[in-house]
Formats: sequence, C-alpha cells, structure tokens
Amino acid sequence: DYVFTKPYIVYENGKINWMITSEKKKIGPFSATKAQAAFKGRNYVAWFSDEIPVQSGPWKLAGLPGLILEAKDDLNEIHFQFVSVKSINKKSSLDIADRKTLPNISWDDFKLLYNQKLNSLKKMLFAKSGGAENETSVTIKPNVIEKSLF
Repeated sequence: DYVFTKPYIVYENGKINWMITSEKKKIGPFSATKAQAAFKGRNYVAWFSDEIPVQSGPWKLAGLPGLILEAKDDLNEIHFQFVSVKSINKKSSLDIADRKTLPNISWDDFKLLYNQKLNSLKKMLFAKSGGAENETSVTIKPNVIEKSLF
C-alpha cells in the first residue's frame, strides 16, 4: 500500500476466525464448503474448495483449508466470485518491483503513519489558505471494503 507516494508492504496481525459449516455446494467443477467470519467491519460468507489446496482468496480473505471461490458480505455490498482456473505446465513467478527494499510495517503502524501524513497535509493546506478565515476541509473517503478502516 502507499502513504501518499511512498510504498510499503503492510501486514496484518492475527488471522480471520472462520467458522466452517457442513453446508456444501458446487462452484464450477469444484465442491465447495461454506465458512463465515467477521472481518474489517463486515460479516462474510465464503465458499472454499479443498480440491485446490491453496489457503488463499480474493482481497485479504484467506486462512481456509482450500481456495476461496466465492465470498460476499451479509449486506450484498461486496461479492467476489470464481471465474476459472488455468493450469500452467511451466514454472512461473510473480516479481514485485523492489519488494525486498520496501519497508514492512504493521497495519496499525500504517494507519498511524497515514493519519500523521494526512494531518500534516491538512495543516499545510490550512496555512496556505490564510488560516481560520479560509479553513480548508480535507475528507478522505474510506475504503469501501473495509468498513472499520481507521
């Protein structure tokens, strides 16, 4: 993620506390199991398949014993859905530029740093506007997915 123009690798502490149910359904060619969890201010239902032994999913949703093929919140504002799986017979890698040189910070430290930079920007804009008579208001719209961003 970025704090204005400076990139960071942001990690979150803790895991999502999924409750795996016995409910099953077919998603594409895969058998999927239902799981539920509260995360970042939303209540999610996820469908994962242990036929694909990858503990991952869309966005930050992960930690189930298989790939998350579908996930949505209880208000139907967020919906991730599996489209297809493609097998590649050769080794491939994803290279993120300068990943080894980027600073690693926790989510809590990222929020603190972000708010410090935002407050600094507000003060600068306030000073440039001439002070109290011409106060400038800066509003940052929160991330749509994370209701409890800050």
